[in-house]
Amino acid sequence: MKSMTGFANHTCEFTGGSATLEVRSVNNRGLDLKLRVPDLFAALEPKLRETITKVAKRGSLQVNIRYSLQDDISEAPAINEKMIDQVLSGIERIEDLALARHLSLAPSKASDILAIKGVMAHETGVAELTPDMSQAVQSAMSQMIANWDMDRAREGEALCRILGDQIGTIADLVSAARALLPERKAKLEQGFIDNLKTLSEQFSEVEPERVAQEVALFIIKQDVAEELDRLDAHIEAARALFAEDASIGRRAEFLIQEFNREANTLCSKAQHSELSRLGLELKTTIDQMREQIQNVE
Repeated sequence: MKSMTGFANHTCEFTGGSATLEVRSVNNRGLDLKLRVPDLFAALEPKLRETITKVAKRGSLQVNIRYSLQDDISEAPAINEKMIDQVLSGIERIEDLALARHLSLAPSKASDILAIKGVMAHETGVAELTPDMSQAVQSAMSQMIANWDMDRAREGEALCRILGDQIGTIADLVSAARALLPERKAKLEQGFIDNLKTLSEQFSEVEPERVAQEVALFIIKQDVAEELDRLDAHIEAARALFAEDASIGRRAEFLIQEFNREANTLCSKAQHSELSRLGLELKTTIDQMREQIQNVE
């Protein structure tokens, strides 16, 4: 079992500079990967994504890469005049089209143009990605993802222990509920018979056979043994699921829904104070499990 929450970073050095990689992840229904790669390493993005998705199955991941070069010519931003010329031509064309349709556009500001990617850049002494850089960053990504995965596995172990304890609590509650069934059945039968006896005194035409049928039908409708049996089956399924070496989060979420369905039915049928109390404790524990499972990959 692994958690969807984790963090790791890794720094690598290459000829002429270094790069720092960082990954943060939180829970999510599916896999949502946001990979921020500087333009210098853009060609590596498909390989870097492949490295991540081989390990990550679910979760929201934010992966950032930052780098610095020792032989930077200047840290001052440079203006890409060719890019600006293209942007201004585009703005002029858009304004002409708007004017032809009698539309009025807000004036463009210099700050709007500067915010466009590629207009401003840092001049550096290295203009292209070298094999040394490529190898160093890819190796760093692999190491960082491995460390991140170990971090998630450590938290997953803690989650597994918590969920195991909660499954044990549910098993104890189900056993306690099952022990109440004979007493509950006797009380339900006696109460129903007493009510029918009162009706029989008021309506003499009630037949004893019909009374017996109604008692049997009432007991069948109020029987909760089937719900308890299904809860036992869900407990065994959960224990087997938590022991798997795989991504189990989605299946665990579905299983929790099944636990909750049986607990709701148990409470609605209870008609017994102690069984109602056990049912409420059962629902509370199931809800606590749901919160934990939301972090399971």
